[in-house]
Amino acid sequence: MTGSLDRVLALAGVGLPRGVLGPEAMELARAIAAGAPEERLAPLRLATSEAHWEDLRMAMGAALERARSRADGPAAAGLDAVLPFVADPSPANPLALGLAERAGRSLAGVLVRVRERLEDLEERIDAGAASLEAAALAAGPIVDDLLDLDPDDFAPEIAAYVAAGEDAESASELARATGDEEIRSWARESLWGLEADDTPRAAAALAELASGAPPEDPAEDTVWLATILTLAEEAIALALVAEQGTDPPDG
Repeated sequence: MTGSLDRVLALAGVGLPRGVLGPEAMELARAIAAGAPEERLAPLRLATSEAHWEDLRMAMGAALERARSRADGPAAAGLDAVLPFVADPSPANPLALGLAERAGRSLAGVLVRVRERLEDLEERIDAGAASLEAAALAAGPIVDDLLDLDPDDFAPEIAAYVAAGEDAESASELARATGDEEIRSWARESLWGLEADDTPRAAAALAELASGAPPEDPAEDTVWLATILTLAEEAIALALVAEQGTDPPDG
């Protein structure tokens, strides 16, 4: 991906949604994280583009058009140069490949953070923590990162949770208000088959936690409860930052 195209996409804030990325993007991300050479990355980049360009081309074009409507100067010129590629159905066109590259790099960063969390979970299990209890604590941040969930998508429900006192009962109601079966299945699937040769107990504990179909009651779905509470914590932290004008905490 050329530097100019990368800058245009970064300034526009346009990228393939992480939550829809398939195994092709995951393979690309692993190769990027491993420092693979370009001859290895090029076919993986194309495979990722082939998997997503046809379905997401129009959505990416609409996002770029919205960015263009707000841009001026060099940013507008850059978007004007990129937008014609939206009409090209070939997944080998520069925009399609650029989006695939950005998706792979974003996911590579996620894999680094997931690995760090798996290592922490492995250490806790080695130290004697109950594996499923420890996995429940780790699951929320990992699912949130892998699926790129946005607290704003659950803003009304999180606001109601905060207003109700953030206790166990309000957490159950938050899970029920947000946890439809599709998103809960999606959350569980993200924990299956995490590659972690150095953290086998951590990966096994997360896979066991996410095994089977989601419980009928979202409040009894440990994976989703952990995930939505993680998002609630993010929303609360962001609200405090906005009120106080301070930098958000790391993590």
